[in-house]
Amino acid sequence: KDKVLIAYAGWAKKDVHVKLDLNWKALNLDPEQVTLTAPAIPGFQEEHHYRSLDDISVPAAKGGIIIMEKR
Repeated sequence: KDKVLIAYAGWAKKDVHVKLDLNWKALNLDPEQVTLTAPAIPGFQEEHHYRSLDDISVPAAKGGIIIMEKR
């Protein structure tokens, strides 16, 4: 209820930056009241904490996971 798993992927041949645009009302969450964490997953991604979803780095031909959780 208070957590969302975001999975993303890219097939570009170079690293890209994307902005994720969510329907916060449909999620019943306030963007100012959530934490955004990419959990460490060995061989897949390093842990990272985001301030927003406005600038997500997507490595070439890879993807990642972000956990959004209500504070």
